[in-house]
Amino acid sequence: MNYRGLINMLIFCGCVGQSGGGWAHYVGQEKLRPQTGWQPLAFALDWQRPARHMNSTSYFYNHSSQWRYETVTAEELLSPMADKSRYTGHLIDFNVRAERMGWLPSAPQLGTNPLTIAREGRKSRDESGGLYGEIPERGFYPFRCGTAGKR
Repeated sequence: MNYRGLINMLIFCGCVGQSGGGWAHYVGQEKLRPQTGWQPLAFALDWQRPARHMNSTSYFYNHSSQWRYETVTAEELLSPMADKSRYTGHLIDFNVRAERMGWLPSAPQLGTNPLTIAREGRKSRDESGGLYGEIPERGFYPFRCGTAGKR
């Protein structure tokens, strides 16, 4: 099926028989099943399952500060039937909420280096990571996504 689509594309574009026309691909590449062979290597499945993939759109929107130039608000994108009081704020605010609730994997998660947190946990002689469990409630280490404007 893959080759049929490529052949149609080449014919429709008039590339067949032209210098430089055709489809350059690595021989044997089609034998790689997309999610089978490369998945353990690409997503570190030997470390943790299931893999938590972060979408690149949210990552670059946040970390390249594109949200600073956003003029569209959430209210403008809503249906006229929606309750606009529930969806106030900028679009980056919804990403921050999703990250805090665990719906959107993100990196870095915390504004502090995890090695620093582990070092402080060892100083308090708590090997189970009890210090980390208290952090969100006590507010010592805020999520990185909430401190983006304070860099």
